[in-house]
Amino acid sequence: MAIDFRETRLRFDTPAHVHSERIGRVRFSGNVTRATCLIGDITFGFKDGDRKFEILSYRLDEVRIDGREVSFRYVFQLADKHGLDDAIEGGLRVVVLAEVEDS
Repeated sequence: MAIDFRETRLRFDTPAHVHSERIGRVRFSGNVTRATCLIGDITFGFKDGDRKFEILSYRLDEVRIDGREVSFRYVFQLADKHGLDDAIEGGLRVVVLAEVEDS
């Protein structure tokens, strides 16, 4: 067994006030026995200019192992205090740490 990691980037482009989800996947060189996901960095922004955030929430969950592949769900929401449905954009870097069987 060895500890290995992979990084992946997820981009999003969506209206604000929307509870949105993305699925990420990474593949390892051998079968994965255990895995966890960490947020490496994250960027959010309104497309049409600066505003103060009223709601900013995000999380990683539903980490699943299928042989050599690890998948996870990323859930996020961003809103300003005026209740406007302004478009947002951004992304995040996810680091997946895994215990991998020797191939």
